[in-house]
Amino acid sequence: MYATAIYLMEGLRSRLLAQHHPLPARLLAYTVFIYLWEFSWGAGLRLLGACPWDYSGYRYNLEGLVTLEYAIPWSVAAFIAEQHVIRNTLRIRLYS
Repeated sequence: MYATAIYLMEGLRSRLLAQHHPLPARLLAYTVFIYLWEFSWGAGLRLLGACPWDYSGYRYNLEGLVTLEYAIPWSVAAFIAEQHVIRNTLRIRLYS
């Protein structure tokens, strides 16, 4: 789930950079993507009775599958992914 998400974020990063979106807009796009990804996986896993997380106890949750309380941590994770993980992974792939 998470490995596929970062792979898809790599493509999203490329498109956003090609369109010259500023960093705040990219972080917002990544965060929305992360929430959609987590919600869709959670919904699918819940149908199978296998969803390992439940945010029902959080104040700003949606069906217990996501919570807005994690928006800033997800944005920070997206920043680290864009600025370090994806960029350095592409460097290894392109220059090795």
